[in-house]
Amino acid sequence: MNELKKRISISGEPGSGKSTFAKSVAHYTGFEMITTGNIFRKLAAERGISITQLNEMAEIQKELDAQVDD
Repeated sequence: MNELKKRISISGEPGSGKSTFAKSVAHYTGFEMITTGNIFRKLAAERGISITQLNEMAEIQKELDAQVDD
């Protein structure tokens, strides 16, 4: 039987305290903290472009958002 994966998503404006809150949630739940910011930085570096450029590409190329979500 497949194990059910549990996830908590936290969103908000830049500088709103998402990372600070997520660290606390991860600490208390034992969940791994995965940030889309880190994923986007890695993808941008792999492509040799800036995060801003990758964000602009993601607006058009919906597969980039799907890749991050996966």
